[in-house]
Amino acid sequence: MDKFTFEINGLEITPSLWEACECLTHPDLQIRREGIQRLVETQAAHHSPLVAYLLATKLSDPDLSFRTYVAKILADLIDFDAQVRLPSEAVCLTLIYFLAQMRTRQIFSLLQIADYDPSSTVQVARLIGACSFAGKHLLDILTNHAAPMSIRQNAARFIGLVGYSDTAQGLERYLSRMETRKGVQTELEDEASLIPLIKESLNLLG
Repeated sequence: MDKFTFEINGLEITPSLWEACECLTHPDLQIRREGIQRLVETQAAHHSPLVAYLLATKLSDPDLSFRTYVAKILADLIDFDAQVRLPSEAVCLTLIYFLAQMRTRQIFSLLQIADYDPSSTVQVARLIGACSFAGKHLLDILTNHAAPMSIRQNAARFIGLVGYSDTAQGLERYLSRMETRKGVQTELEDEASLIPLIKESLNLLG
C-alpha cells in the first residue's frame, strides 16, 4: 500500500478510485458513465459514505438515463429487506440523511425517472419514502398546473404508493374542486385523468 492509498471500512482508497469519483463531476456524460461503472465494480458506495453522498448528488443529473441508473444503485443500498449484504452503517446513515433533506426540485427529478423508466417505480418509491416531508412536495407538484401532466400523474400515484397520509385532506380538497369543474372547461379535460389516480391514492391511504 503506497502513501496515496489508504483503507476505509474495508475499501482500499486508491488514486484510481479517486479518479472515478472525479469522473462523476465531469460535464461529459460518457466520462460520468465510466466513473460510475468503476465505482459499481468496486462496490465503493457500500463502504464509503463519501462515495454514497457523491452518488446521491447525481439524482438531479441532467441526463435521465444516467440519473435512473444512479437511482437504482442508491435504492438498492437502502433496501433493508434485500437478502444481500447491506452497506456499512455509515453509508446508510449518510444516504438517509441526504434523502430526508430533499425538497420539491429533487422529488420532481425522481418523478421524472419514474416517467422515463416505469420499471424503476419500486426504487423511486423507496427513495422518496426516505423523506418524511415528501408528501407535501408531491402534493405541490400534483397541483402545479405548469408541470407536465405525466409528472403530475406520477405525483398522485406516489402519494398513495408511499403512504403519505398527511396529504389526505389536501387530496380530498383538490379532488372536490376538480370534480366540480369537470366538463365545464375544455382545457380541464387533461386534468380529468388525475381524478381516478387521486381516488386510488385516497383508497390506499385509507
